[in-house]
Amino acid sequence: MGTVCVKLPEVLEMKLRRIAERRKTTKATILRAALSEYPEDSLGEIGPSCHDLAKHLSGCLSGGPRDLSWNKKHLQGYGK
Repeated sequence: MGTVCVKLPEVLEMKLRRIAERRKTTKATILRAALSEYPEDSLGEIGPSCHDLAKHLSGCLSGGPRDLSWNKKHLQGYGK
């Protein structure tokens, strides 16, 4: 098991101490439990992109120009 040193503001340290005393356990046990219950999606993990979610729609139109991004004719007046 690894060791981590954490500096906490006094208010959080007091809160942690009170919780540990009430539960008759150690502060380390409380911190381990809190980290194990921390939701994975709040760790900033990147979910599927917009393209991933709408991949089935990509290229589903027919009859239009193939790529509007390079044809200057289609970009006339864009942003005005």
